[in-house]
Amino acid sequence: MKWRDLLLRLRALLVWRRVEHELDDELRFHIEMQTRKNRAAGMDAREAARRARVQFGGVEQAKEECRDARGIGWIETLLQDVRYALRGFRRTPGFALTVVATIALGLGLNTTLFTIFNAYVLRPVAVRDP
Repeated sequence: MKWRDLLLRLRALLVWRRVEHELDDELRFHIEMQTRKNRAAGMDAREAARRARVQFGGVEQAKEECRDARGIGWIETLLQDVRYALRGFRRTPGFALTVVATIALGLGLNTTLFTIFNAYVLRPVAVRDP
């Protein structure tokens, strides 16, 4: 991966609103240019704009294709999932505390058991002839 691609992906993550605004501007520019070409071909303004939108295709579909081309869709999805989870935890703090306590208890128990297993089974006794 080139540095330029990496920087563009990082920019798309950090300043995504600006990148989305630029994407909207660029798509609008392409539709306006096609409208001008249609006007130059002799169509009236309303028909030229309609044909330009039809020829261009779905704007939202084009946006999704551009977002997919950035290669960071999975990160955007992950961030959306985290935001959704945090909103859910804010709505039900009791459930959030129960989840955190369960995970903490499981990690603590796992660490304790592995420490005991490591001390008595995995490491040999420190004597000459056991």
